[in-house]
Amino acid sequence: MKQFVLKKNGNEFDEESKKYNEMNDKLNELFEKLQGDVSEEEGDAIIEQFQNLVKNCGAAFELRVIPGFDSPVVTGESQAGALIFGITTNMKPDLITECFKACTQAFSKELERQINMNKTGKHNVH
Repeated sequence: MKQFVLKKNGNEFDEESKKYNEMNDKLNELFEKLQGDVSEEEGDAIIEQFQNLVKNCGAAFELRVIPGFDSPVVTGESQAGALIFGITTNMKPDLITECFKACTQAFSKELERQINMNKTGKHNVH
């Protein structure tokens, strides 16, 4: 089974970059607010803003399965939500990349295993 990561074209890259920059700006703004003296009420409001940002940031990572004649191609792609994923898991970007790469490979292997089981008739779906 083939596996690779698709590169974004110019417009898609620009759009994704905008999302990253907007989220990064908002996170920096929230962080700066927390550096000053804030009341408990203000702190709660900042936490609520952060939680709303997390809810609205979208996927951190997307897997795509592209059908093919020999075998499907599995691709993985980080999304703007990866920024929040890093913050909430306390993972550095390099580790996140390795984690997503390992997830893509594991998915690809399991998909291939399921396809092979189906071809040999050993796959029972109820």
